[in-house]
Amino acid sequence: MSLSNLDCKLIVFSNRPHLLQIYTGLYLLKKSGLISLKQQIIQKNLINENLPVHIKDAKAYHCQVVLNDQISLYYDLHDSWEIDEEALKKCDLYFKRSFDEKALCGKYDNTVLKKIKPLGINFWAVPDHFSLFKLKRDLLSKDDFKRKFYHLLVASGVFDSQLQLTRISDLETIPDTDQEPKIFFITRTWDPHPKNKYSEKKEKERKEINEKRAECIRLLQKEFGEKFVGGFSHSEYARQTYKDLLLPENLLSVTKRREYMKIMESCPIGISTRGWHECIPWRIGEYLIKGRAIITERIEHKVPGNFTENKNYLAYDTPEECLKHAKDLFNDHEKRKKMMLDNFRYYYDYVKAENLVLNSLLTALETFESRT
Repeated sequence: MSLSNLDCKLIVFSNRPHLLQIYTGLYLLKKSGLISLKQQIIQKNLINENLPVHIKDAKAYHCQVVLNDQISLYYDLHDSWEIDEEALKKCDLYFKRSFDEKALCGKYDNTVLKKIKPLGINFWAVPDHFSLFKLKRDLLSKDDFKRKFYHLLVASGVFDSQLQLTRISDLETIPDTDQEPKIFFITRTWDPHPKNKYSEKKEKERKEINEKRAECIRLLQKEFGEKFVGGFSHSEYARQTYKDLLLPENLLSVTKRREYMKIMESCPIGISTRGWHECIPWRIGEYLIKGRAIITERIEHKVPGNFTENKNYLAYDTPEECLKHAKDLFNDHEKRKKMMLDNFRYYYDYVKAENLVLNSLLTALETFESRT
């Protein structure tokens, strides 16, 4: 089997934003002539009430691709590390966004583990051009009328500014490595007690995420003053709990996506914490597409390629370590410059939508050619 005669059938279960990177990647590979593409939309109940609350809707973050009517590839972009057991049994390869190697090795034997592959880092990938595939997904989804009307506006391409929509070409820019150093960390709080009640463990996780983010903001504000661009976005919980750490009034416009990305691009250093379920958050993908130097809470999940500590990011376990790394990158222009370029290169090779998908298809070709 070769890429030149690769027929892909995309099986769509839902229209969640997490999946857009896969959908857009396939569309762009088709547009470039590398693959042929068909799309099947299956509407079914995606909620499994027998599962823990945090993964009962996990199937809504999944899709499937069938190669040449023979090989089944399953894509799982849910934040948590857990695997869909039924899908794992039926597919040939299972690509997992939140690939927790330690947890997976503790649950599966080597035979099963060979089927599970790390997918990579997620980001918001809205295609530049009109896509009939996307429009069909949008209109056949279970979204309400208001949301479907929004999709029609997006498809037209005329109202991007009014919608605060960022397409791929709006985001991809070679980083300016001579920018004056500034630190970026605009983030959110998680309400530990949402309407859908989580387990005690998950509620504790949310509290810990909030507290670590809060302490990082405090230290960075105190050290860098106006050179720090950050704080908590305004929400009822944030206003009640972290009133002193809210975004200042002059930054409230960053809740609009275009403004958020524009301000991020003015800051060569980006801070991150772990995401929900200890995943690599979308923020990392945003920093990569903009070629930011990254300081992040230690990354536990595996991704393709050579995305490594001290090369692509500096890792911390405590807010004090975060501050130390921020001072380091702030004062060392050459180190910051190299990391910015390394990260944009990594984005292009492993996160860019069509390349992330292409890498998974090449993995499938390599795996199944080796069996013949």
